[in-house]
Amino acid sequence: MRRYGKSYLLFTLFYQYLKNIGVTEDHIIMIALDDIESADLRDPLALYKYIKAKMVDEDLYYILLDEVQLVARFEEVLNSLLRMDNVW
Repeated sequence: MRRYGKSYLLFTLFYQYLKNIGVTEDHIIMIALDDIESADLRDPLALYKYIKAKMVDEDLYYILLDEVQLVARFEEVLNSLLRMDNVW
């Protein structure tokens, strides 16, 4: 479905909810993969390495990704992230 407000729900409402429950901004990783500035992150290995580099401690991190269909082999990225104990 296109143009139904999913990005707004994710990047505005859910992001605000996380902040309201005490999650710090540096533990919320938000990436809009349809943004030209994120074009290099459409490569699965680059995306994984970028996310890993943002995780600087063992605390819980929330990863908010929009337009994941633009990432080939996204399932591999997701499976790799799910193996970590501090990713939600």
